[in-house]
Amino acid sequence: MKVSGEDISLFLRNCPLLRKLTVISSNLTSDVHVCGQTLMLEYLQLHHCVLSSESSLINISAPHLSEVKIGASPGQLWFKNVPKLVVATFLHHFAFQVSCITSQLHKLTLSVSYTESILANSFPQMPNLKELIIRDSSLYKHGYLVGVTSMIKACPRLQKFKFKFLDKFKDETPEAERCPHQRLEILEFRGSSASNIIQSMTYICDEFQKYNTCAPVMSEAEVQAHRDHLKQLKAKLSNQFRLCFFKVKC
Repeated sequence: MKVSGEDISLFLRNCPLLRKLTVISSNLTSDVHVCGQTLMLEYLQLHHCVLSSESSLINISAPHLSEVKIGASPGQLWFKNVPKLVVATFLHHFAFQVSCITSQLHKLTLSVSYTESILANSFPQMPNLKELIIRDSSLYKHGYLVGVTSMIKACPRLQKFKFKFLDKFKDETPEAERCPHQRLEILEFRGSSASNIIQSMTYICDEFQKYNTCAPVMSEAEVQAHRDHLKQLKAKLSNQFRLCFFKVKC
């Protein structure tokens, strides 16, 4: 469906008390302006929408806005006068482009093709962030936990750090066992602060390294030993560490 920025602006003018606006899977044919001092909008979602060109912009200025979920390329999204915005989901990694809101966010979700796209850049300082979620469309890779500590350090008040991975083997009937780490769906760390989370993460990394038999394809016994070890860690750090595996297709 095609939607113009003018359509959205007109709709907002005609619905001044609107508190939630969701536009999904649409072609945005012109710049989008969600702006107005009198707007009561609290939630804005532009999900799986395609902008007409690389130079198209999404401008947001809404004093009551508290949560956004937006997919756009770096340089296309601009915020101004969003003092109540504390929750954000970005469908591409461009947190560096929205420096005007990084100091006020409490919860940030980033959907990325691979976590290295974040680690390759300098993660912005987020002094008030309490929850950071990375939705990674790739699989868990060994060494991820070591690399993300720089992100966590940029969020000193962080209380939850979570990875959620995409199951790339869900439609396969595996002929051989795979490394259990590739079957991880959720990997979550909790703590009272960033330093506390890093402490738990460092311990987990050290424990992971005690097993040096990880390989793309492993024996059933090796896989079971890995799973048992991970379950032991989960039980030992039940308040700080959580993991979930994808269900294996029979």
